[in-house]
Amino acid sequence: MSLMNDMLRDLDRRGGTSPNPAGPSTHRTQPMQSRYFVGAGLAVLVALVIAALVFWSLVGAGGEGSAPMTEQPVPAIDSAPVAESTVAEPEPRMPATREVEAALSQPVTQKPVEAIPDESQDSDFSEDIQVLLDKARQARDRDRLTRPAGDNAYEYYQQVLALSADHPVALAGLAAIAQRYRELAEAAMDREALDAAQQFLRRARSVDPQLSGMQNSEARLETLRNRSQSEGTEPETEKAADASSLNVQLDLASEDRRRAQQARQWWSRDQRSRARHFLEQTLAQWPEDRVPPTVSTVALVEFYLQEGNDSQAEQLLNESRALSDDEHSRLGAELWSLRGDNARALALLENSAEHAEGNEPYRALWARLNYEQGRHEQAANHYRQLLSDFGAQPAYWLGLGLAEDARQQAAAALQAFEQALASGAYDGRESIRRYLEGRVGVLVRRTENREP
Repeated sequence: MSLMNDMLRDLDRRGGTSPNPAGPSTHRTQPMQSRYFVGAGLAVLVALVIAALVFWSLVGAGGEGSAPMTEQPVPAIDSAPVAESTVAEPEPRMPATREVEAALSQPVTQKPVEAIPDESQDSDFSEDIQVLLDKARQARDRDRLTRPAGDNAYEYYQQVLALSADHPVALAGLAAIAQRYRELAEAAMDREALDAAQQFLRRARSVDPQLSGMQNSEARLETLRNRSQSEGTEPETEKAADASSLNVQLDLASEDRRRAQQARQWWSRDQRSRARHFLEQTLAQWPEDRVPPTVSTVALVEFYLQEGNDSQAEQLLNESRALSDDEHSRLGAELWSLRGDNARALALLENSAEHAEGNEPYRALWARLNYEQGRHEQAANHYRQLLSDFGAQPAYWLGLGLAEDARQQAAAALQAFEQALASGAYDGRESIRRYLEGRVGVLVRRTENREP
C-alpha cells in the first residue's frame, strides 16, 4: 500500500497521467486547464501591449502624414476663401478714431502753412534773400524807407518775409523803419510841426505796432497840441510834400496778410498764445482811418474757434463789419458747429452759397457738415467738386472715401481711400493710416468677390 502511494506521488511530481485507461481523473484535470488559460491570457495581454507600443511609435514618427485617431478626429480644412468663411466682413462704419474725423477739418480753417526753407541747405534761396537784404540796407541808408515805389526798404523786407515769414533780419529791418519814423516825428515836434509829427507816428504804428517808445512820443504830441490850443498859437504846418518826402502810402493789405501768415506759422508750431496775442495787438493798434485788417481778423476768429473759445469768436465776429458775406457766414457756421448745432450751420451755409463759389474753406466746411449730418450723397458730390475745382487735397479724398463707403459704393470708396494713402499726407499719422489700410483691404476683397 505504501508502495502504491509512493508511485502516485512520483507521478504527480512528473505531471503524468493516471494509469486508468478510461481517461484522466477528474480531480487531476482541473489544475492543468487552469494553468493553460492563465498562460494564454498572459500571452494575449503581452501581445496587446506590444501592439500598442508599436502603434504609438508609428503615430509619433508619422507627423502630419499619419492617419488621425477615430476617437479624436481632426477638423477638416476649410478651403473656401478666408473673407467668406472665417472673417465676417465689417459693414461700412463711421471713422474709427477722432483723428480720422478731425482730418476732414484741416482745409476748413486754413491751408497748411508751408515750411520755411532751410537756408543752410538751399544756396539759391539764401542768395535770393541776401540780395534783398542788401538792397533793403542800401535803401535805408538813403532814407528810402517806403519810396520810390519798387526801390525802398519796406518793399524789400516784405519780399524777404514772403520767402521766410519770420526772418529775423527782415523783422528787425521793419522795426528799424518804424523807429526811423518815430525819430522823424520827434524832430518834427522839436520844430512844432505837429501835423507832420502825427503822420510820422501813424506810419511808425503801421510798420510796427509794438515799437517801444511809441506811447511816450504820442503822449508828447498830445501835450504839445494841448499847449498850442491853450496859448492860441498856430503850430507850424509843413507842406504835405515835405511831410511825406520819405514816405508813401504803406501797403496795408500786404501788411495784413504778412501778419496773418506770421501768426499762422507760430500757431502751427504750437506757439498758440504768441500767435493769438500778436493778432490781438495787431487789431487793437490798427489805424482806425484805414481799411480794417480782414485777413488777420479771420485768422484770429479761427484761433478762438480752435481753442473752443466760442464767446470771444462770436464777439469778434459781430464787431467785424468789413468781412465779406461768405466769410462771415463761414465763420458763423463754424461757430454753430462748435456749439453742436450742425443743422443751423448748414442752413447758414446754404443761404450764402451763391457768394462762395471761389471760397475753398467755405465749400470744404459745407462738404464736411453734410457728411457729419449723414447726408452722404450730398457730401460725396461736394468732395468731388472740391477735387475738381481746387486740386487733389488729401482731406478731400478722405472725405469722398468716407462718404462713398457709407453709401455702400465700394469701388468709389476704394479709389478715394487709395488716393488718400498715396498722397503720403497720413504716413506720420498712424491711426488714420491704419484705418485707411484696413478699409482698403476690406473693399478690395469686396470688389473682387463681385467680379463675374
